[in-house]
Amino acid sequence: MTNQQLMDNGHQMMNETDQAIERSKKVVQDTINVGTDTAAALKAQTEQMSRVVNELDSIHFSIKKASQLVKEIGCN
Repeated sequence: MTNQQLMDNGHQMMNETDQAIERSKKVVQDTINVGTDTAAALKAQTEQMSRVVNELDSIHFSIKKASQLVKEIGCN
């Protein structure tokens, strides 16, 4: 190979490497975006689950009170 061919080949390899690096950067950024979206969704779901648990606690308390009232009414 001539010096020019070696230089051209080297430039081509550098260009291909640069393109591969850019593709890798895009994959990393996409992965970060997916991770961020996933974290936000999990936070929202955790908050929703917390509200559901609070509501269930409230319902359980109401049922317990109602049960006590029914027992008291039944005793009279």
